[in-house]
Amino acid sequence: MAGVMRVEIPEDRPVVEVPLKDGSVALLSPLRPSDREYLAGGLDEMSLNSRFTRFGQGRHNLTAGELAYLSEVDQRKHVAWVAAIDGEGAGVGRYIRFGADDCAEVAVTVLDRFQNRGLGTALFLTMLAIARHDGVPVLCFEVVPTNTLVRDVLETLEAEIREVDGLIEGRIPPDSEIEVPFEAEVLAVMERIRSAI
Repeated sequence: MAGVMRVEIPEDRPVVEVPLKDGSVALLSPLRPSDREYLAGGLDEMSLNSRFTRFGQGRHNLTAGELAYLSEVDQRKHVAWVAAIDGEGAGVGRYIRFGADDCAEVAVTVLDRFQNRGLGTALFLTMLAIARHDGVPVLCFEVVPTNTLVRDVLETLEAEIREVDGLIEGRIPPDSEIEVPFEAEVLAVMERIRSAI
């Protein structure tokens, strides 16, 4: 495993501070192309089991093309935010809209040492707030059945889930009654970033 992935957060980078259930604070911010190293290094910090539950296989690296795809986002059809805790990269949440499909695929990744603190929920709620604001009809996801952390989160959010071909598929309409306590802050940051792109 590689060393701890430090994340420099410049003063001009807009962030949303979200308290987690263990008393720590996560800084959430829209992903920038300069976060590419963070994405590559983050994979090194995931256990083989975490890589499998996130990617459906024990990935060892991301190709240059995959890194470009994951880091060069438009924050409209491909929305992605990063999370840092105590200056360390902790996770990523994203959703991607494909063509005219009403479903935006959502995915959240939290590095092993930051799991069970509520960060995955915070990143998911961030995606939900932005999708709700943008009028996305539904957020869709696929997880492997052994990903109990994600399944627990989805159950608390009352997601519609079913097992299909060995995967758990689900849907959550963003216009649901799910409350996002920091929604106004997320939308303000998102608007600021979009106007600068």
